[in-house]
Amino acid sequence: MPVANPDGYEYSHSTDRLWRKTRSGAKADQRWGKRKCYGVDPNRNWDFHWGEGSTSSSDPCTDDYRGPRAFSEPETKAMADFILTRKDQIKIYLTLHSYSQMWLVPWGYKNEKPKDYYNMYVLAEKGVEALQAVRGTDYLLGTAAELLYTSSGIVSNGSVILLASLDV
Repeated sequence: MPVANPDGYEYSHSTDRLWRKTRSGAKADQRWGKRKCYGVDPNRNWDFHWGEGSTSSSDPCTDDYRGPRAFSEPETKAMADFILTRKDQIKIYLTLHSYSQMWLVPWGYKNEKPKDYYNMYVLAEKGVEALQAVRGTDYLLGTAAELLYTSSGIVSNGSVILLASLDV
């Protein structure tokens, strides 16, 4: 999928360059000052330890608002349905984000590593080395919990769950 959040992406180009949420409608009581609060952070809307911890917000006016429930956004639900119906065919699932130069592997919702971490790490290391060779760009490699912070409801956290283990 070239763009997983088309409405939010368009809004980021036309109105607010740092916009990261969807553009789903605000309710009457969702306000920040005089401004209505729109959208859900699609990267916090997945049904994988959704709503756990302190790195996704229940406040609709924050940038990391997780939504009223897991998969409340049609974008995240459609992606999950697509992946799950093809889980026996998919060998790897990568998500691209527009911030930082990091290659993140699971887990992100906790500091422990999954049982097939080494396989994922070796494969990711090849990707990082290829980026370095072609672009001269250095990428940090590790879990989201190691390199950033723990967070739940994130697609990259659920990649291992959706794909089981990788046979490298």
